[in-house]
Amino acid sequence: MVKRIAFAVLVILIWPAVVRAQESIQAAQALYASASYDEALAVLDRLQKQPLPPPNVRDVQQNRALCLLALGRTDEAALAVAAVVTSDPAYRPNEAGTPPRVRAIFKDVRGRLLPG
Repeated sequence: MVKRIAFAVLVILIWPAVVRAQESIQAAQALYASASYDEALAVLDRLQKQPLPPPNVRDVQQNRALCLLALGRTDEAALAVAAVVTSDPAYRPNEAGTPPRVRAIFKDVRGRLLPG
C-alpha cells in the first residue's frame, strides 16, 4: 500500500516535466522541419540539461543529431548518436523516417560502441 502511494506521488510530481519535455521535443521537431536548425538545437540543448526519462533522452539526442548534421557538424552529431546508443542499446532508427546519413552514423557509432 505504501509503495503504491509513493509511486502515485512520484508520478504526480514527475508527469508535468515529462509532458513539458515532450512538448519541447515537438517544438524542436517543428523548428527542424522549417529548417530552423540553430533554433531547434537551442531548444534541444535546454532540454538536455534537464533530468529526462530514457525515451526522452533518446528523442532529444536523435533530434540533436539531425540538427547537427543539417548544420554540417558531423562530429557532434556522432556524439549525440553515441548518447542514444548508450542510453538505449537496442534502439534502431526507423528506416523509413530517418535520413540515410543518420542511419549510417548510427551504424558506425553502434559498431564502435557495442560488441558484435
